[in-house]
Amino acid sequence: MSENLYNYDESRLSIYLRYDFLTGIEGTALLGGSAIPYRGTSLVEGVENYDFSHGEYVAQKTADIITCWERSNHDFKRKDFVFINFNPLESKFPPAYFIEWALSKNFRPDWLDYAIEKGFYKPKATTPPAVIVQSPVTYSNKWLAIQQAAIAQFFNPRRNPDAKSEEVIKWIIKQAKTAGIKEPATIAAAIFTIIKPEDHNVKTKRVPPL
Repeated sequence: MSENLYNYDESRLSIYLRYDFLTGIEGTALLGGSAIPYRGTSLVEGVENYDFSHGEYVAQKTADIITCWERSNHDFKRKDFVFINFNPLESKFPPAYFIEWALSKNFRPDWLDYAIEKGFYKPKATTPPAVIVQSPVTYSNKWLAIQQAAIAQFFNPRRNPDAKSEEVIKWIIKQAKTAGIKEPATIAAAIFTIIKPEDHNVKTKRVPPL
């Protein structure tokens, strides 16, 4: 396509976007890149002279948008539009309404970046997703304290090769008895299962990364 397609300064787009309102047929034509009043011609003058395929593209895109507009529900409760004869093609809306409607239908006007750059349209601010701030965990108990101590003892820093399961469990049981915990063996084994690395290996040394 010719570079002239994107030379919207040479078109009447900036004039149309200054209007307080456009009729349905005008706004939908503009969304498709057609000149208004709509006659199936490109918004950028003369483009068909050397790029006929673009003229066909604009005409088809505009026809699709008009059909969708006619079959859409519109905000007729707005204060800044004129509702005429219950006809969405004759009713009038501000240019921003047409742009926002098109975006809601996944129709992105080819000239939208130009309109934003020139200040004719200001995108609606989007609310960023809420950031969940997690407060530090202050809760603990004897078992959790022993678990953290076992991690520090055997896996942070990690031995090479890893400590045997029997050694770790024996150490946890000893700490539990010192803390006055009865019958610690079963829980000690469970703690080892929780804290051991996924590639735990007591026989082979790990090869350091290159």
